[in-house]
Formats: sequence, C-alpha cells, structure tokens
Amino acid sequence: MSSQTSVFDGMEAAPSDAVFNVLAKYKEDAFPQKVNLSVGAYRDEEGQPWVLPVVKTVETQMSSDVMLNHEYLPIDGLESFTESATRLVLGSDGPAVTQNRYCSIQCLSGTGSIRAALELIRKFLEIDTIYISNPTWSNHRGIASNTGFTQIREYRYFDPTTRGLDIEGMIQDLKSATEGSAVILQTCAHNPTGVDPSKEEWKRIFEVLKDLHISFKTLSYERVGQLCCVLTSPEMAGIVLTQLKVIARRLWSNPPHHGARIVATALNNSTLYQEWIDNITTMTGRIKKMREELYQRLVVLGTPGDWTHILKQIGMFTYTGLNTSQVDVLVKKYHIYLLSSGRINICGLNYGNLDYVANAIHEVVVAGQ
Repeated sequence: MSSQTSVFDGMEAAPSDAVFNVLAKYKEDAFPQKVNLSVGAYRDEEGQPWVLPVVKTVETQMSSDVMLNHEYLPIDGLESFTESATRLVLGSDGPAVTQNRYCSIQCLSGTGSIRAALELIRKFLEIDTIYISNPTWSNHRGIASNTGFTQIREYRYFDPTTRGLDIEGMIQDLKSATEGSAVILQTCAHNPTGVDPSKEEWKRIFEVLKDLHISFKTLSYERVGQLCCVLTSPEMAGIVLTQLKVIARRLWSNPPHHGARIVATALNNSTLYQEWIDNITTMTGRIKKMREELYQRLVVLGTPGDWTHILKQIGMFTYTGLNTSQVDVLVKKYHIYLLSSGRINICGLNYGNLDYVANAIHEVVVAGQ
C-alpha cells in the first residue's frame, strides 16, 4: 500500500446527484420490464432518444458546407443564434426589441445561463437574498449558493392538496419578500411539478414584481443556452452586455459552435422553422397523449383519489402525489424508477409499459390506504 499523502486526504466524497443516481440504478437493473421515469429527457414511443428530423437536415447541410470552420466564436456567442433566439422569446415586434433595449449572450445550456445571470445580479446589484419556488429544479439552490447568495429562501408554489398552483400562498410570500431580493421564476412547464400559472395568475404575479427585470433562458439542445436581459434603454443594454461578456470570459471563455449553428439555421429559414414547429408538435402531442392514456387507465382501474392533475399539468413532468413509501415500493417491487418526490417524466411512458405502470401505481395507492 502506498504511504504517500495528498493535500486532498481530508476530502470527503460528495453525495451523488439524486436524479442521476436514480438513472444509474435503472441502468444496473436487469429486470426485463423495468421502466425509467426519472431523468427529464424526451423519449419516443420505443423509449429511445429522438433526434429531431430538422436537426438531421441542418447537420447534413453543415457537413457539406466547405466554408464552415472551427474558429472561436466571439465571447457573447454566435450572433445569428442570439438574435434569432431573442426574437423567438421576446417577439420580433416586442417593445424591447423594437426599442433595442435588450442584450443577449450565448451560454452553456440553461445551467450556464442561470449562473451568468446570478453572477451579474450578485456582483453589480449586491443582492444577497434570492427566492426560489417550493419545490423547484434541484440545481437552482446549488447554483445560487455557488454564486455567493447566502440567503436562499422559498416561496410557496405547489399545493399538495389540489396538486396545482398555490397562487394565494405564492402571492403572499412574494409580497412579504425582502425588498431588493432576486426571484427565480419558471415561465413554462415548471420543473418539477408541471404546474404553470394561468395568464390571469401571471398578471397578479407581475403586479407584485412589477419592478423586476426579467432574464430568460432558452434552447438547451447540444447544451446551447441563451441569457437575454431586458433593460430600460439601449445605452444600458450595451453596458450590461460588456459586463456579461466579462462574466462569460471567466466562466467558459467562448461558447461552442455546433448547437448554436443548428438552432440559428433552423430559426432563420422559414422552411426549416416550420419543420422545427412540426417536430415540436410531434413531441408535445405524444406527451399529451401519454398523459391522457395514464389518466384513463387509473380511472378504469378505480384507483383511489383524483387524478385529473395528470391532465392539467403540462410539459414532461408530472408531480403524481405519490409519497416516498409508495415510490420506494414502485422502485423495489415493480422496478419503476422515479424520483422520491413522486415526480415522473411522462416521456418515459409508451404503449408497451402504460398498463404495467398504471397497475403498479394502482396497487401501491390501494395498499397505502
């Protein structure tokens, strides 16, 4: 045995990531009917990753383009990507765009976008308190903590009784938030609950946060992200962009080409854009269908409880309402892998496993009564 010592001898192993730990256990399981409902990635009817046809089309074009090279992109990224992504998010005729009072940079996925935004807020606004929803994406708290926020607080969001939005609790908590705090809002397909405010509820939320400057993150294919800041004037937008470029330079220096070129090409070509919309429609249509099929099976089985939240929640995730004990049985007895919170990825369902999953949920709910 080596007697050498290391400066890292006192270091303890970090806990494994909860989501990817579930995925690892799924991969190790040899049970033939095992089902993966954990990680938030789209799957097709065969349970396989789906490369969008529009992506294949663009990559084929790129591979035959002799003019493309592998030079560094500018620090703020591929301009044709950031501009087209901004128009997609804010609208080509949106006031921030027409008045030129925005700035955008290409980031490394949604995670990098959030980190850059929080770096900007923490450094220049000297904000120490940030509010996140309860529950929220597990990485929000870690990113905020690593960026230097020492006061990470929660506002009410999910109502476990209705399995919908606790809008009154949310409004109350935001009204009582410390003045000058930062707030993270998820604008669509909330992770992990799948619960979104209605248009009228958003109006109430923004009335409380009417002085908030909103930062958007979008488009994380190939780890492509975008941070877009809306400011009060073109001059301020230019100033903020210079600081974002300094932040990006320290974090990743220059973002990668490949994914950004794919997105930019698709968004800036009307034919490819429509193909992208069609691909998105295919995915959302399958997700909605799987929600309906799971709901109908639970109804037919007579599973105790109201399961309409499966239909009302949107996006890839559903907060089932199953407790940790029920989840434990699903994993150990039925080899159905989901998070301990009861969150499932609807994309993991298909006609080959729907009956099995529905029957398993029925059994654990009945047994838990």
